[in-house]
Amino acid sequence: MALKLFYTFLIVLVGILCYRVYTVYDAKSSLTNPPEAYVFGPEDADLIVTEFLDYACPYCQVMYPTFKEAMELDGKVRLAPRPLLSTDSDGSGAAYIFYAAAMNGKAELAHNYLMTEGTNLTEERLPEIAEDLGIELEKFKEDLNSEEPRDQIGENYKTFGAFGGTGTPTFFIGPDLVYMSDEEMPTAQDFLDLFAEARAMR
Repeated sequence: MALKLFYTFLIVLVGILCYRVYTVYDAKSSLTNPPEAYVFGPEDADLIVTEFLDYACPYCQVMYPTFKEAMELDGKVRLAPRPLLSTDSDGSGAAYIFYAAAMNGKAELAHNYLMTEGTNLTEERLPEIAEDLGIELEKFKEDLNSEEPRDQIGENYKTFGAFGGTGTPTFFIGPDLVYMSDEEMPTAQDFLDLFAEARAMR
């Protein structure tokens, strides 16, 4: 009986390990092959940076101008924002707004907008937001209420969880190099060094 229990435990353990390996592989694949509509930057870029963020997160907002500067200085980096639902109730719709805007070809504009307007995104402000982003209001509402934003946000949580993500912002520079925020804000040069390190790891 004891031997049978041991083999049962071993089979379950192998199954768990196999599932874990598959989950991480699947998550890495999603980092290297993001949907084109949700990525922006130079078309000839050789490096994709994925950022898991909360648009109402003060660290995300403070860090973005520095990261944007590093992107512009490097010239070969594309950004794939992967927003999570906000912990700030006023900014809880920001992730949906990003995806609805991106469905209308406005990913970069929406990302920049939300990094500065990531709170107070109430339903009453939708007409103003749609106008600011240059999207027809009824189309914007239709896309906000479609399954696509919800599915993408769900996928973000799944991928973030597969890597054991805990806080925002978390950057995946390429599929392997991870940078997570701490109390010391990085400089543009810090990001440039991380880009170079990620390229060297290939």
